[in-house]
Amino acid sequence: MKAVLPELAALSKAFQRGTVNFGHIVPAINHTTQKLTKIAQEETRITQLQVDVQESGRLGTCDLQSNEYEVHVLRNLLRNYVHALKQNITLRSKDSMPAVSAFNMFNPTAIPNLGTSEFTSYGCKEMATLTKQYFPNNAKQMQNGRS
Repeated sequence: MKAVLPELAALSKAFQRGTVNFGHIVPAINHTTQKLTKIAQEETRITQLQVDVQESGRLGTCDLQSNEYEVHVLRNLLRNYVHALKQNITLRSKDSMPAVSAFNMFNPTAIPNLGTSEFTSYGCKEMATLTKQYFPNNAKQMQNGRS
């Protein structure tokens, strides 16, 4: 499972204090889940283990042998582990991602130039998302035309 740790560490860095860029969190999550899928599909670590346990391999002196059943078990373990990781990441992020992404409106490099048509409506959608997230009763009143 050593293959997935660098990918999870990279995702963790996207959330660490001082480095948070709200515009990059969703792409970081998507990138990590894609990399995890690739790890499970390529099975590089399983292939490397098979090479390592051969007589001339790195672990050849350990007198380990692999058979098709053990390789099948390892493949299933890898697939199930990656599936569980991806599911956990998705479940933890799916409800909060719209609000987290909305904070990107405070990124000064994302603000359109003054005088452009984009400037006048900049942040409106994001503010609506944040209002809905943090003040759900106010958001319902605003939708009904009340303040």
